[in-house]
Amino acid sequence: MRYIYDFAKQASNFTEHGVLFDEANEFDWESALVVFDWGKPNEEPRLTAAGLVGNRVHVMVFTLRDTYVRILSLRRANSREVGSMPTTPRKGRKLHVPSPEEDKSIDAGVSADEDNGALTDAFFAKAKPVAMKLGAAKAAEMVAMRRPRGRPAGSVAERTKVALNMRVDPDVLAAMRDSGAGWQTRVNDLLRREFVRGGRKRAQG
Repeated sequence: MRYIYDFAKQASNFTEHGVLFDEANEFDWESALVVFDWGKPNEEPRLTAAGLVGNRVHVMVFTLRDTYVRILSLRRANSREVGSMPTTPRKGRKLHVPSPEEDKSIDAGVSADEDNGALTDAFFAKAKPVAMKLGAAKAAEMVAMRRPRGRPAGSVAERTKVALNMRVDPDVLAAMRDSGAGWQTRVNDLLRREFVRGGRKRAQG
């Protein structure tokens, strides 16, 4: 299985939450709780999952097909949501609980995002591990999508980078930095996909 998403949707997600969809590669489906949202008639069912990326709880809204997970929204959980999670990080790391300042930023993003609302007590009452909701076979496929931080030898990360001096809006820079360690690599990967892989097709269109 693999993740797919719309690039414009990722850009709006980054503006609202300071989170790139690439962070889903580290999403720990073994720790995740999932709820179905059947939505309106004739609409593709959506799912909401709360699970760990490193030592931080994240909330993902997605649709599911046989071979891919289509991400609609990805954000960090606020302190109340973290406190409702019956989980602990891997390797004994302490679970990160957002500060009041972080909560304010997270809640502002939630208010701006119609796809990814606050997790209520009803969510946690209905939520179940992935294997219980989707079956053991599908859960195993989703767990296998997890890619820990770091790249193997010979990867793009080992290529010589070029220093770039450019101007961005202050809130964009703040959001990039707030996304956590490795934000430069995530931005580089985003630019690679947007311009290197897709640029020729857009130019011809």
